[in-house]
Amino acid sequence: MRASTTAVTEADNRHAVTIAVGDTLVVSLKTTPGTGFSWKISQIDDKVLHQQGEPQLLKAANPIPGAPATQVFRFVAASGGSTDLELDYVRPWEKSAPPQRTFYLGVTVR
Repeated sequence: MRASTTAVTEADNRHAVTIAVGDTLVVSLKTTPGTGFSWKISQIDDKVLHQQGEPQLLKAANPIPGAPATQVFRFVAASGGSTDLELDYVRPWEKSAPPQRTFYLGVTVR
């Protein structure tokens, strides 16, 4: 059986997905890098869902200063089970500030 890829965006916030062991989950979230904010994983069970590498930042073909971009996280379904995947939109140096936005996805791996 061939592994497949499931892609989600902010439109899928607060939803749930079911994927198979070995499948890839790609999470693409809008960001504005010039503001200092970026997406950070705040909750995950890495025994079920394992992050593949560092997130990528995809900019427009001809970006202008302050233009939005997309931050892309890739995960592989490592074993059966379920996990809450939560990402917070934060400025890393503002340790006590609440996230400006939060993305939540319930993930079940079969």
